[in-house]
Amino acid sequence: MKRLNWVMACLVVAGLVFSASFICSAADLTGVWNVEVVISGTTGTPVFTLKQEGDKLAGRYKSQYGEFDCVGTVKENDFEIIADVGGNKFTYKGKVDGDKMTGTADLGGQASGPFTGKKAK
Repeated sequence: MKRLNWVMACLVVAGLVFSASFICSAADLTGVWNVEVVISGTTGTPVFTLKQEGDKLAGRYKSQYGEFDCVGTVKENDFEIIADVGGNKFTYKGKVDGDKMTGTADLGGQASGPFTGKKAK
């Protein structure tokens, strides 16, 4: 009986550890992301170069407007990236699935549209 209790206790602890690691595992956005955003029928192709530490993102945003610092957050597979582009906050909110991302870009409240992205190899 004691052996059965010990085995059950070990299985419960192993299950809790596995569950916690699965629940808490956030996507990793570290790397270079090639993005395509469509706004008012025009397609832009910005590039994010990101480094993730925990749930925080930092990096560079490069677009037709130039190259700027960006910051963001990640929670599980949801993310938000904000670049200050000449005083305008360009915000990208979306989901990441492996080496792909999708979401909506808001260019400083002036225009918005959908985006897709793929992690560079």
